[in-house]
Amino acid sequence: MSKFLAVSWNSQSLHYVFGEKRKGDAVHVLAAGEKKLVESVQSDSDGPAPDVLRRLREITDQLKVGRAKLILCVNRGCVESVEFTVPPATDDELPTLVQNMARRQLSGPGEDASIDFISFPPRDDGSGYVNAMAMAPEDEQLIHNLAEFSGCTKNSAVVVTHPLRVFVPDQQETDQSAVLVVSVGSQSAHLLVVRHQRPVLSRTLSLARGQSREAEARFVTGEIQRTMLSIGDRRERNVEVNRAVLVGSPLETEILAGQLEGRVQLAISHVSASKLVTGDIADLEQGAFFLKITGQSKEVQFSRICFPRRGSYSLNEVKVSTLFPFSFFVKSRVISVQEELVVLPKLFEVVPTVPVANQDFLGEQRAEQ
Repeated sequence: MSKFLAVSWNSQSLHYVFGEKRKGDAVHVLAAGEKKLVESVQSDSDGPAPDVLRRLREITDQLKVGRAKLILCVNRGCVESVEFTVPPATDDELPTLVQNMARRQLSGPGEDASIDFISFPPRDDGSGYVNAMAMAPEDEQLIHNLAEFSGCTKNSAVVVTHPLRVFVPDQQETDQSAVLVVSVGSQSAHLLVVRHQRPVLSRTLSLARGQSREAEARFVTGEIQRTMLSIGDRRERNVEVNRAVLVGSPLETEILAGQLEGRVQLAISHVSASKLVTGDIADLEQGAFFLKITGQSKEVQFSRICFPRRGSYSLNEVKVSTLFPFSFFVKSRVISVQEELVVLPKLFEVVPTVPVANQDFLGEQRAEQ
């Protein structure tokens, strides 16, 4: 039985799961929790790196996991990827060629960043298609520091799947267009181009501290235009983006939407993250969403459903799904239930049409023409 410690982090907290692998590839969770992070006191720091190191060491010392394998679950936003076509090149020339071309298309990584790539079989004319990936030097250094500072003898890093696909509306099978999802957060913005729930291109933009919302919107708009241009140089030549989904309420995204109008030929829509909690009243399968359920606890959530017609509806089963702990896989369980829902017509007050003083029983009024 081998033990492992998996951790993930963002600017506010660090999450961890300590477990062991048992027979039959079963995983038994021994401990799990969350550590709040405090902002670094260093004036030149761009993130919570020092506190991440301290919190991770607290966990390893507390759980005594020195011999366990450390799994660093890197946020997908830390890795920028781009796909492009390269001219004919030999196997020896290809790495240098990809490095030079990728640096011109990747905005985040610097000159010293390591660039990995996947090359696909060449075309008939000798040109090839590659998918290049890179991480900002400060993020790469943080991963090395975490692995060294943890005290664990073995370690590895994996990239957590980007969650923005949850905001992409379903598409018909005949619809071959792609959707651009834009999410602007604290000091970073994420762009994801998706077609039929399959990522086509993803980018992460670093935003400078202290910028106004107008300046951020102008910068993000420029990078969106750049992203739209880069999609033309792809193996899938028929990729066409015709919609943009801005994550956030109209009030939160109005400045960015105003910058995009007239600069990109896209139909712009807004989707609030709160819809994941409240559900969509027009969607019978939306269900309820729980942001967090702590161990050995119970939570209650309601889902608003709009039935198409009145009558009796049978509820035979409920499907429960989770991405816990790090969104690698969706685990689901179907629970059998026996419930019946009766949908009645809407009730409203009936106002009599005759004066109250002269009102008789209904049906006893005489009408004259």
